[in-house]
Amino acid sequence: SYVPAPGDPAHAGDAYGEYAVVSALVFGFAVSTFAATPSMLADLEAPTSGIIGSFLLLLSGVTLLSGFSTVTTALQRYYCKLLLARTPDALQRFIEQTHFISVQARRATWLALSLYLVSLAVLAFEIFNRYEASAAVWRLGLIVSVLAIGAILVLTTYRMLSRAYEGAVSRIGGYEAMSR
Repeated sequence: SYVPAPGDPAHAGDAYGEYAVVSALVFGFAVSTFAATPSMLADLEAPTSGIIGSFLLLLSGVTLLSGFSTVTTALQRYYCKLLLARTPDALQRFIEQTHFISVQARRATWLALSLYLVSLAVLAFEIFNRYEASAAVWRLGLIVSVLAIGAILVLTTYRMLSRAYEGAVSRIGGYEAMSR
């Protein structure tokens, strides 16, 4: 079995597989939540259409972004493996040509995960709308806060690590590049 040496573009091809898994999981969460929505709504006496509409809109965004990312990263990994097996010299050119879409797919993965958390926070408004106001307010506030912090944390972590990566591969290199 082929083991890529350091600096070999095959390592980049393998990295696409990691994103394919994460984005497929987020896609699965979104589809499962869509599938569960009718039964959730049936349990509610009179769902507020504005809140449910916002929830479904956010969930549609999650599905779109994670679907795009899943297809893109899975195909990139597939084509990298195919090129490695058939014409390894073309692999670096393929990676360079697909760099832009690869970056967009990675961004879509983490944005989709963040939107999923936000959509759950919106859904919490509908669920807690059924409770007595005094019991619902603190629970709703806590749940929305935790989910909002989670969404912000996902995006912030992605951006910090992306900047560190970009700095590490730039010509500046070292500590200076990572601190930008």
